Amino acid sequence: TGPAQFELKLILAEEGDPLLDPSLQWPDNRPRVTLGRLSIDSVAASACDRLNFDPNVLSKGIAASDDPVLRLRSAAYAISFGKRLSGR
Repeated sequence: TGPAQFELKLILAEEGDPLLDPSLQWPDNRPRVTLGRLSIDSVAASACDRLNFDPNVLSKGIAASDDPVLRLRSAAYAISFGKRLSGR
């Protein structure tokens, strides 16, 4: 009934927290910081027809971690994008 809203939150790691295994959950007492909010109240009819998100295409000065799951996402997202374009 209203805009779609998303908050970007950062959970601050502490010494010893695993940084390269997304299957391991950190304790609930880690500090959290809200970095911003995205509010979408309209979209163009063809806004995403030929758009592929790749989490490893990063701005200069930002590098991906060595998380193996993150490294595999580029290929998986490209396959998904190709299937969407082909209608399969």
